[in-house]
Amino acid sequence: MITQEILEKLLLSGALKEKESVHNLKGGKGKITIYKDAININATESGYILLEPGSNIGFHYHYKNSEIYRCMFGAFESNGSVYSAGQTSCCSLHEGHDCKNIADNITIIRYFKK
Repeated sequence: MITQEILEKLLLSGALKEKESVHNLKGGKGKITIYKDAININATESGYILLEPGSNIGFHYHYKNSEIYRCMFGAFESNGSVYSAGQTSCCSLHEGHDCKNIADNITIIRYFKK
């Protein structure tokens, strides 16, 4: 199981290159923390998204890439479907999606943009 502590250790080790905290991402609400991978294999960008309880990423379209979300911890809702640990959501090129933490605690998502 991946935790916030593990993400911080990966950041310190250099496996993750960047940590960015964002409020109200894409018109959503609450705090989101993004940890970007140092090396992207078969993706233009990849990393982890940590959603605080009650936070969400607002609905947005992908005009330049597709995006895959894999729930690592917690649970999230995207476009009316619920995803829990081990489940994957895909937003294809020219489609849109949102992402809402529906867990009582943090939710951690592994993401890939292609």
